[in-house]
Amino acid sequence: MFKKYEKPKMRKLTSEEFGLHRQSYFISIPKPYSPVSGMEFILDIKPCMDYAKNLSIKINQNIILSHVLNKLMALAIAENPPYNQIILGNNLYQLEDVHIMNPIQIPDQGRAQQSIIIKNPHKKTLAEQKQEFTKKIFRLMKQKREPLSHPSLVIRKYIYKYGLNKLLSVKRIFSIGYAMDLFSNIILSVHEYNGPSDFKVLQMVQLPLFTLLMIHASRLDNHGDDNKQALRLSIFGDHRVIFGSDTYLFFESLKKIAAEPEKYF
Repeated sequence: MFKKYEKPKMRKLTSEEFGLHRQSYFISIPKPYSPVSGMEFILDIKPCMDYAKNLSIKINQNIILSHVLNKLMALAIAENPPYNQIILGNNLYQLEDVHIMNPIQIPDQGRAQQSIIIKNPHKKTLAEQKQEFTKKIFRLMKQKREPLSHPSLVIRKYIYKYGLNKLLSVKRIFSIGYAMDLFSNIILSVHEYNGPSDFKVLQMVQLPLFTLLMIHASRLDNHGDDNKQALRLSIFGDHRVIFGSDTYLFFESLKKIAAEPEKYF
C-alpha cells in the first residue's frame, strides 16, 4: 500500500529529557485521551506587517499575514523544542524539521477545506514561502478533490475503519503520513480579516489526529488607527507535552522576534 518514503527526522527522547514531572503526568492520563491546554495572547504584529509591506513593494509580490505567521511561528518553535515534539505510543519524540499545516479554502470549491504544509518556513525567505504557497494552492485547485477524498481524511478512515493501527505501529503511520504531507504535528489557522475585539476561540476539547499544537490567529480591528496592528493568538497544545512554563517561553520568543523582523526574518 505504501511504497518508499523519506522517514521524518526525529529521535526518541530519553527519560531524563522527558522529565519526571511530564512522565508522571503522562502515566496518569487514561489512554487514548490526550488532555488539551490552551492560552491566549495579544501580539503586536505591526513591525512584521510593515516589514512585509515594504518587502512586497520591493519584490512586487503580495506578502500576506499567513506568510508572516508561518515564518514567525517556525522561528519561535525552533527556539522552544517542546513545541515540536509528539507522543507516539508510549514514547516522546523530538522532530528536527518544522512542518506547519495551513488549513485553507480553495476558490470555486464552496466551503470545502483543504490544507497545505509548509516545510521549515524559518529557513526560507518570505518570497520563497509565497512561491511555495502559490504552487501548492494551484496544485490543489487542479486536483479538484471532493472534501471526503482529502488524503488526511482517507488515512483516518484506514486507521479506524479498516484497522490500519492493528497492522502498523502508530510511529509508522505517523511517519508515512508526515512524509507524504498528509498531516503535521503543528497546525496554524489564520484569519486574514480584521475581527472584533470580542471574537475569541474559547476552547478545544480534542486535538486533531497526531497534532501536538494548534494555533488560531486572528487580526483585531484597529478602529482606523494605523499605528496599531494587534493579533489574537489562541494556542492549544497536548498538555502531556506542553506546560504553562513552556507556553510563557514560547510567547516571549514570539514577542522578541515580532518586534525585530529585520533581524530575525
